[in-house]
Amino acid sequence: MRQENDATVAALWHELATIGDPCHVLSGHGLSIVDIGIVNRVERTGDAIEVGVTFTEAACTFSYGIIAAIEDLAPKFPEITKITVVSEHYPMWTPDRLSDKARTLFADKRRRFGFAQTTNAPEARP
Repeated sequence: MRQENDATVAALWHELATIGDPCHVLSGHGLSIVDIGIVNRVERTGDAIEVGVTFTEAACTFSYGIIAAIEDLAPKFPEITKITVVSEHYPMWTPDRLSDKARTLFADKRRRFGFAQTTNAPEARP
């Protein structure tokens, strides 16, 4: 039976927020896989938890490391026997899934490197 508002699920979300995104352009800035928006859901059924993840790219070379890091959280929860990670392709990852923290860091980086939007940009050609 699936349990809503479960303390273990809430604690696991907190732990997921400690797993850094290993391949991201801002990986040295303390962004987690939760900040990047790849964790879709955390669901508990009895003594097992399933975590749904959508990677930013279908062929993410770091996906196995991220999956292992998530599954390795299981010993922190004695009431859980297994954490299973399911790679989901829907909903697709888009930058809209970034946390406010990640959005701010991206905006700062874009400005520093001259990629900020300008109002005098040329119009698109027909």
